[in-house]
Order: sequence, then C-alpha cells, then structure tokens
Amino acid sequence: MGVAVAGDDSSSFGSVLVFFVLGLALSIALSVLNAVGMRGALDATEGRDFDLSNALSRIDVPQVIVLSLILSLIGNLGSLFPGFLGGILSLVGLVLTFLTYFAMTFLVDRGISAIDSLKASVDLIRGNLGNSILLALLACVVILIGACLCLLGLFVAYPVVTIATAYAYKKFQNQPVAA
Repeated sequence: MGVAVAGDDSSSFGSVLVFFVLGLALSIALSVLNAVGMRGALDATEGRDFDLSNALSRIDVPQVIVLSLILSLIGNLGSLFPGFLGGILSLVGLVLTFLTYFAMTFLVDRGISAIDSLKASVDLIRGNLGNSILLALLACVVILIGACLCLLGLFVAYPVVTIATAYAYKKFQNQPVAA
C-alpha cells in the first residue's frame, strides 16, 4: 500500500504512462478504422460495393500501425520541445502533416510500405499543390461543421471527406473514377 508523499512522482508517472498507452492504443485503432474507411471510399470510386470483411483482408494492418505511429510523431513535433523551438516544430509538423495527407490512401490502395506511402503522398501533393490546399481546407471546414453538430455530424462529415479524398487521389493521378 503506497502513500503519496510530497515530491513522490511515481504515482503521477504511472498515470501518465497509462494515459500514454491508452492514447496510443486509441490512435492505432482509429488509424485502422481510417484505413478501412479509405478502402471503402476507394472501392466506391472504382464502382465496387463496400464489404467490411473484404476491406479488412485487403489492408496491411502492421503497415497501417507503422504509418499511424509516424504520422502521430509528425503531428506532435511541437509538443516534444518547449518554447520557441516547440512553436517552430509545430509549424514544421503542420506542413509535414499536410504533405502526408494521402499517405494512408497510398498505403491502402497500393499496398506499399508506410515509408513509401509517405514519399508518394509528398510527391502527389507537390504535383497538385493548389488543389491539395483547397481539398485540405474544405476537409477541415466539413469536419469542423460536423464536430459542431454535437459530434453526430461527424457520421456524415467523415464519409464525405473520405470519399472526396479518394476522388481527389484518383483524379490527381489521372485515374478513372466510377460514375
């Protein structure tokens, strides 16, 4: 039976560790769900019906987890360092997050590694910068509106953004899209 003593950080470290592990598990679970959603959106742009078991079997879950961890690190660069450096790294993280917008789409569509999907996303965004900025801004607006509608709006906003992302991904590469 432990008694908390002033200056004893073991109990607070344990709490931080638990929240870190839970947050990491939630992030990975959401990334797998995002990959399944993207597989469904890609199937829709190809004129196929969505089938959950088929979608799950066509996703490389270990690579999704690796990509999830990399994207989480990129997105949280600023929080790793305090002060001015943290602010600069937050901006760098924001730019890198934008450049890796299509990483999950590449991973799910082509079955490539997490690292290759990051590279492919950067190349696709660089080749379609203006349209990519517009897509990202509109996606943010749709998600924010969905979140403002008592979170229930996200059940509409998320699929709309995911299908728009899959559509843009195909169009940016001059691939056919089902009508």
